[in-house]
Amino acid sequence: MIREKKKALRREIRAMRQGLSEESARRMSARVMAGLKESGLLQGRRNVALYASADLEVNTRPLFEDLIREGVRVFLPRVRGKGPELDFFRVSDWDGLIISPLGIPEPGPEGEAADYGEFDFVLVPGIAFDRRGGRLGYGMGCYDRVLEKTRPGAALVGVGYDFQLVSEVPMDEHDVFLSAIVTESKVLPSGDRSGG
Repeated sequence: MIREKKKALRREIRAMRQGLSEESARRMSARVMAGLKESGLLQGRRNVALYASADLEVNTRPLFEDLIREGVRVFLPRVRGKGPELDFFRVSDWDGLIISPLGIPEPGPEGEAADYGEFDFVLVPGIAFDRRGGRLGYGMGCYDRVLEKTRPGAALVGVGYDFQLVSEVPMDEHDVFLSAIVTESKVLPSGDRSGG
């Protein structure tokens, strides 16, 4: 039942996102990132895990460039093999990313993968979010595995457009709740990673 609800919600929200023009996505992304910066959620964070956006997701490149200029250590994910495991690598140059078979910019194969426990902030992509910090991902469970292993106190922040915020995301017991959600008009701290 939950699985079917998730599939239906994925289809609905993905169709809405695919309907965006590149200009609309660019403008809305800029507002999301401005809201994230103003929220203070990034303040004092020194080891930040981001995702590299694809497929009209909220554009993370401007945030990446800002953090690098500020001397923050930034990590980006690469899918291990065919997935669903993610390895994160420290990256200082976006232009060095390689487009994966899934169409996602990723770090190259060199370097040593970071320990998830290093991160004090993780920016999380998703299809849909709710006010409790619930998140609907892409269906592979990649990020749930990462988020379970981050250290207590790390900020787990989902970013999306307003239409990706729904009344309730169907959640399984292994799904991890986020500490905050940022859209172009809202910052919603849930403050509870257990979902309770």
